[in-house]
Amino acid sequence: MSGDLTVFLKQLLQNPRHVGAFVPSGKPLARQMTRDLNENSGQVVELGAGTGRISRAILEAGVPAENLTLLEMNPVFCAALKREFPKANVVNRMAQDLPELGLTNVNVVISGLPLLNMSNSTQNAIVSSVFNTLNENGVLVQFTYGLRPPLAEKVISDNNLTWQKREKVWANIPPADVYVFSRKTTQ
Repeated sequence: MSGDLTVFLKQLLQNPRHVGAFVPSGKPLARQMTRDLNENSGQVVELGAGTGRISRAILEAGVPAENLTLLEMNPVFCAALKREFPKANVVNRMAQDLPELGLTNVNVVISGLPLLNMSNSTQNAIVSSVFNTLNENGVLVQFTYGLRPPLAEKVISDNNLTWQKREKVWANIPPADVYVFSRKTTQ
């Protein structure tokens, strides 16, 4: 059993509410989440970095480690992330705390958070913190195992967001959809 999976399963058994899946994200999902990233993507933030599967894909896409901030509220995952990604900014905080980090020039936030398992008020707090941190044209990339967008319609409306759905990642267990959220443009 890989080290990632061992750590993941141990944390899942100890605190299932803080681990949003039954297995870590697969490489095909990680590639789909990061497909638009490259060395010119600027500052990138990952919410719920977990075992670092998507973090690795972000770096493989060309984003310099110095431009990557990983937020993870599980201290065991956070310690492992700090060891694996010593040049990245690894922070043991909740997604709602993002504006308090003082990050600037953030173009992309990638999220593995289980938003469909959260209340509308929690979703709203997270989305507000993300879009208060992102540049004007920044995007939130979020995956879901659900059959609908991973944000409640009210949260999307209240935050003046629009979204695009990418093709389903059938090679993930379970299959996942990737959504890209951005602010509606005013014309």
